[in-house]
Amino acid sequence: MKVNKRFVLAGVSLASALLLTACGGGSSNQSTYSYIYSTDPNTLDYIASTRTTTSDITSNLVDGLLENDKYGNLIPSLAEDWTVSEDGLVYTYKLRKDAKWYTSEGEEYGAVTAHDFVTGVKHAVESKSEGLFLIQNSIKGLDAYAKGETTDFKTVGVKALDDYTVQYTLERPESFWNSKTTSGVLFPVNAAFLESQGKDFGSLKPSSILYNGPYYLKNLTSKSQIELVKNKDVSCIFSVAGGDYLMEMLEYVDFESIKNNPKWFQGFSDNTTLIYPIVTKCDVAAVYGCHISDFGMKPWQKPVENALGVLEGTVKKQESFDFYESDRHEYVTGFEGYCNDEKVNWVNGRGEEKIEISGRLVGGCLDVLAFLIGTKYDGTEQFIEKYKDDGIVWVLESFNMEDVVLITHLWQMKEKGYFKNATGFVFGRPLMYNTWIEQPYKDAVMSVLGDLNVPIIFDSDIGHKGPQFSVIMGAKAKVTSKNGKGVLEYA
Repeated sequence: MKVNKRFVLAGVSLASALLLTACGGGSSNQSTYSYIYSTDPNTLDYIASTRTTTSDITSNLVDGLLENDKYGNLIPSLAEDWTVSEDGLVYTYKLRKDAKWYTSEGEEYGAVTAHDFVTGVKHAVESKSEGLFLIQNSIKGLDAYAKGETTDFKTVGVKALDDYTVQYTLERPESFWNSKTTSGVLFPVNAAFLESQGKDFGSLKPSSILYNGPYYLKNLTSKSQIELVKNKDVSCIFSVAGGDYLMEMLEYVDFESIKNNPKWFQGFSDNTTLIYPIVTKCDVAAVYGCHISDFGMKPWQKPVENALGVLEGTVKKQESFDFYESDRHEYVTGFEGYCNDEKVNWVNGRGEEKIEISGRLVGGCLDVLAFLIGTKYDGTEQFIEKYKDDGIVWVLESFNMEDVVLITHLWQMKEKGYFKNATGFVFGRPLMYNTWIEQPYKDAVMSVLGDLNVPIIFDSDIGHKGPQFSVIMGAKAKVTSKNGKGVLEYA
């Protein structure tokens, strides 16, 4: 199952607030997801277009024969089984008999059949699909048909052997043929519906296509929002990345809906803008952890497996990793894992042999907390008062702070009484830190917090220098640091 079918992918921008409002405001058997895109899609014709502005949407709406699991392995989607001839030229797929087409209103239109895959290839030629090159010289006879050398589509090597068996005959063996079935150019389309729509098929309105995937498209408004309606309740909203002006969305967020209809929200860095109010104002737990892009690595490394396990409730204990990335890295394919730049070494602030801290976790990126403090989106006082008997464990990290800024912001939080119920602090590894007086990060922090006489841990596996823990802000947990290693364990 694809990750984007299990979790909702949140595009972080101004209107992302609409995502949270919609998810919270759905009925008991239907929930919504809004995705904000940087460039308008020019079509919903998933066969004709290979542009990400189309596929980012339609990959959630229409399924093909196969798909990739979380490790990148090909697994059945609409096909429940398949065989390959001994010479590698003939691929035969048996379709699921429970797969259906639905309209944008959720009404059943008909069964998904083998004939729909034949129609799909024919439509790829007729629409001059941008992805035609992927299959034109692969499927027997398709090149000649596409070039007009023959007008009889029956000469093309795609056949419906019966309603639930589709067969492709290739020009030559391709060991990677199955991977092509995950591309839109080989997706199915219902012939009757295609004919009824004519030139309007795939136009920018939800009713212009049929749906056999996990979502329906509810509406599409240029430069505004896209709402997808999922058949089952959304369980988690993942952030794609941060955004310097994420605070602009806050006035549009319906926090009351979030409070009444809690969903997991996960992200870090600028996403503190959402996570912190969700935890402190709504009293709803949220995860300070990796973005959805980390799940693209192949194979998954332990931190990513942990991230999923924390959300599923199967991982309650996380141990510090062996190495971390000492700087930001540019990835080419998105499949790369974390770089092993330096060894992980947790530091106990006063040189203690061992530190154990227990309480409710709260915090995030200090760069963001600095401008949230004292606004109507800051629920710190009510949160630390409600959970004062549990104790408060502050989990903090910074993106780009110099010593003076770090000290003044911690001083501000301290003077507002935010740390009065603190049982300890856990600081992540700062990404960028500058000092004018050769003052180490630890010393800058201790100059403000040292007189609180609570344990303080530094260089933990939290924040920008990954890999990082999945920290459930708002949850009760115990943090242990000893011999340069650490453990985070939820109660």
